[in-house]
Amino acid sequence: MKGLRFTVIVLMTLLCLSCKNFSKQEQSKEAIGKALQTPPSWQEKAAEKTTPAAIWLAGFDDPLLLALIKEAHANNIDLKVSAKNIEKAWIFAAQAGVQLKPQVDLSVGRTQLGFSRDSYNKSTSYLETGLSSKLEIDVWGRIREGVEAAKMDVQMAEADYVFAQHSLSASIAKTYLKIIESKQQTIISNRNRDILEETLRITLAKKENGLGTGQDIALSSANLAAVEDHLLDLKGAERDAVRALELLLGRYPGASLEVADLLPSLPLPPAAGVPSELLERRPDIIAAERAVAAAFNRSAQAQAAFLPRFVINNQIAAGAHSISDLFNPGIFAWKLAGALLTPVFDGGRRKFNKQLANVEQQQAVLNYSQLALNAFYEVEGNLYQGQVLAGREITLEEVSRQSAKAYQISEIRYKEGEIDLLDTLTIQREAIMAESTLLSVKRAQLDQQIDLYLSLGGSW
Repeated sequence: MKGLRFTVIVLMTLLCLSCKNFSKQEQSKEAIGKALQTPPSWQEKAAEKTTPAAIWLAGFDDPLLLALIKEAHANNIDLKVSAKNIEKAWIFAAQAGVQLKPQVDLSVGRTQLGFSRDSYNKSTSYLETGLSSKLEIDVWGRIREGVEAAKMDVQMAEADYVFAQHSLSASIAKTYLKIIESKQQTIISNRNRDILEETLRITLAKKENGLGTGQDIALSSANLAAVEDHLLDLKGAERDAVRALELLLGRYPGASLEVADLLPSLPLPPAAGVPSELLERRPDIIAAERAVAAAFNRSAQAQAAFLPRFVINNQIAAGAHSISDLFNPGIFAWKLAGALLTPVFDGGRRKFNKQLANVEQQQAVLNYSQLALNAFYEVEGNLYQGQVLAGREITLEEVSRQSAKAYQISEIRYKEGEIDLLDTLTIQREAIMAESTLLSVKRAQLDQQIDLYLSLGGSW
């Protein structure tokens, strides 16, 4: 009957502890719900035709880009550091669970005893050996709360690692596109240089025939030099971007990587879903939610430290004058003791630990709320930018067509002497600028979709 009674008490205690842990999870979710109001839908209009985020990157139809992302996931140093954070979190979790297991110590020693009485001096020595164990019965769940908190830390590290992967993929894709744009801007500037060289040739010829002026020659030469300067700047920007990409890949930044020559077509955007779904699929928000849960566990752990601790001590020991006597079973003694350790005075250590845990719990909820608001801000902004950039692309395509047409007409009129060189160069500059701006907007559209993909949580 005693054994049955003990078993029932243990089972009821475990049941209460499991209910307590469940209550902590509910308290964590309730605190988050009170701190953050989530709208039912996005304020900005999302695209109707979309691509599943899990395969969205494949929409670029660029095998080299996908290969570079895969290489970076394997070799990027910062990502490896993030992976080590997961390993550390697992070690801390295992370390927290050690307190639920008995601590066993083996002792072997030699003792020298001596005493003096009047003129009689004598000393003796003997060998000691013993085996002791200590186990704390976690009645109030103090240790288990720490273990649960450590498990939350593991999940937080894993979510941070996933988000780091997505962020790395986005950085690689945007840097890759920046290199391509630099190459295409260089092509535009080279074509502009060819035009200006031809214009300078015509101006010199007209000067020889008495139709041109020194001012026209100086103006053509200045514009040609400005284009040469712009080409040098583009080359420097391209090489810097290549080095940045190589660094993300874990390669030596030698600016030797070759990429595609043309920007990929704009893929369909990832599905935006609704704001409440974002809280469940974006890895960094999940990590923040796990941090809140861990903070609630640590607060409960700090509270449980005020309660008595139940400790069981077991010891087997023996003492003899020689090593051979130590193996005599008759000299061994054992002791089994249970103790109730009640905190009396610790200088306020437990009080301050509790206060600190409460503040950290509140801080974790606030951090989660701010991170979620930032995520909503990013998605709303990216959705709106998608609309703006789509409108700009349409407008700039018309600007580019009309500017190119105006330049063709002005070139003919300049050759025929109907307009002066300054007017021709002004129209040419506007045409080149329109073409260059249109290219930048096309790349900005691709960047916007990458940012939207990341803000929505990546490949969840």
